[in-house]
Amino acid sequence: MLFSSFKGLYNALKFVGGFMPKTLLFALFFMSISLAAKQSSDLEVTMKNMGLAYKNAMKSDSQQQLLESIAAFREHLSVSQQHSFDTKLQEESSLGLNRVANVLESSEKLAKSGRLEEAKEQLKKIDELRKQYHKLHEPPSFWDLLFGK
Repeated sequence: MLFSSFKGLYNALKFVGGFMPKTLLFALFFMSISLAAKQSSDLEVTMKNMGLAYKNAMKSDSQQQLLESIAAFREHLSVSQQHSFDTKLQEESSLGLNRVANVLESSEKLAKSGRLEEAKEQLKKIDELRKQYHKLHEPPSFWDLLFGK
């Protein structure tokens, strides 16, 4: 028999009881950190794919190429809109993504009507929005941490 006495069983349970909660808490903490890192990594990949779709749209020579690039951009935008941002930035980030969606919609309408150059001009607004909203997610500088914003 594994435990020959109640004392042995008690000592084993005491060891497991003291060890398990700490291990369980560590495992849960580690999994939550890795999940947050994966979410951040997934968003980063999605944003890079949006950038590629944007570049392809700006380089497009035909209506079909432009519409395909806009469609690819829209798919990645939809994925990024599902992301849960930092609670402080959720509202502003969602607003920025919605603004990008509006620009995409108007650019797509122009492209469908054969006005490719106007559609590309409209898409340039996305780059301005990118610059504006990426500033929200930049980590604070050393000086900001030291002296505050």
